[in-house]
Amino acid sequence: MRFILYVDSNALRTDNFGNPATIKTGNAAQHPKFKKIATHYYELTQNHYVALGNGKILYLAPEVTTGGATAIDNSKQIPIVPGNEAISHNLRDIPSGTHEYLRISVSYQEYDVDYRLTIHAPTYLNNYIYEGVGRIASFVGFNTYITELSFEGFSDKIPVNSNQRQGFWAWITNIEIPSYNYKATHTQTGISPEGATTVVNPIASTSPIPLNSCVVTAKFEPPLVITGQENSDIKVKVTFSINNSFEWEDSNGNGKWDISSTGAEKVVDMGLRGMSVQVEK
Repeated sequence: MRFILYVDSNALRTDNFGNPATIKTGNAAQHPKFKKIATHYYELTQNHYVALGNGKILYLAPEVTTGGATAIDNSKQIPIVPGNEAISHNLRDIPSGTHEYLRISVSYQEYDVDYRLTIHAPTYLNNYIYEGVGRIASFVGFNTYITELSFEGFSDKIPVNSNQRQGFWAWITNIEIPSYNYKATHTQTGISPEGATTVVNPIASTSPIPLNSCVVTAKFEPPLVITGQENSDIKVKVTFSINNSFEWEDSNGNGKWDISSTGAEKVVDMGLRGMSVQVEK
């Protein structure tokens, strides 16, 4: 069985329980331009009563205790470009029967976002406002041990060397202003409020997930049926909603993510806004 991951900015934007959700008053959001995504855990369940971990676990990524508590090992993650296969599992190892739900823990997202940067240095550019596109490394898994972060297309690296809880992010951008003979790389890190990351689970009333996990749940439409007599592989299409999934406190109300050398408007949510799964014919 092969799992192919996609992202869709036109998909329904939902809350933690799968209900349609708008952007909170006082916040702003944008559709991130995805580069890569990594996942940590896959599980099939036969119905909405099966507790997390009691279904058929298909995949669990490496974990470490290097930073103290158990954490996802970022150095072992394998981010993929959306539209490609994330994992595969031997079909003969999956129990026969009807499987109604798929659970996937998303651990890492890498994408570009629009920003508005106020430059405070050098002196001749004091308070110069620059609008551009920067790269975000977004960690939405329960806990991740990170040594350093590198980004394709950027020479600078961001050292971390610690565990980081769900909601940690790192931002990098290259800026060039020819008229001022200015060229620089800017970086910044931050973390969203604990428990603020959206993790969609429409069966939370019968099968809840732990706080601060990122186990997104969706129902197969139609249900996945394994007979045990399959003569060809099964390809599962998984689509994540990224409809305004990068959200921040818009303190000045301009609808733009403002950032400066002294800080950034607080990022409050980087969680995926829904998931749909279906078997591709």
